[in-house]
Amino acid sequence: MLLGKRGFGVLLTVRRSCCHPHLATVLYRWDSGARMVWFSAAADRIKVGHLCRCPRVMVHVGGDGVRGLHRRLHL
Repeated sequence: MLLGKRGFGVLLTVRRSCCHPHLATVLYRWDSGARMVWFSAAADRIKVGHLCRCPRVMVHVGGDGVRGLHRRLHL
C-alpha cells in the first residue's frame, strides 16, 4: 500500500466557510493494523482548529511516476 511506503503527504482540512480547503504538508506514520494515519501538530495550528470543528480530512500521497505534483496551477 502506498501509505506505508511514504511518510510525507498533504493533509486537507475544511475551513469554517466550507468553500476553501486548507492544505498542510505533513510527515505521517501509517498504522496498517488500525488503518489510521498519525501525524503531530501543535495545538495552536490552523489544521488542529479545523479538525476540532470538522473532523473530515483527506490525505494526498504522491506515488512513483506521478508528474506535476510540484507544478504551479493557474486557475
